[in-house]
Amino acid sequence: MPSFSKDRSAGFGTRRKFKMNFPTMIIAKQWLYVKIRSVNFYLLVL
Repeated sequence: MPSFSKDRSAGFGTRRKFKMNFPTMIIAKQWLYVKIRSVNFYLLVL
């Protein structure tokens, strides 16, 4: 039982951290999207 509560608290902490880093995640997603598009464009040109 203690381990279960520990995991639950850990999950809550990660969720809280995720909520805090939401804007950074969006920026990272946009950056990745742009990078993938540029790579595809480069391959098409090649």
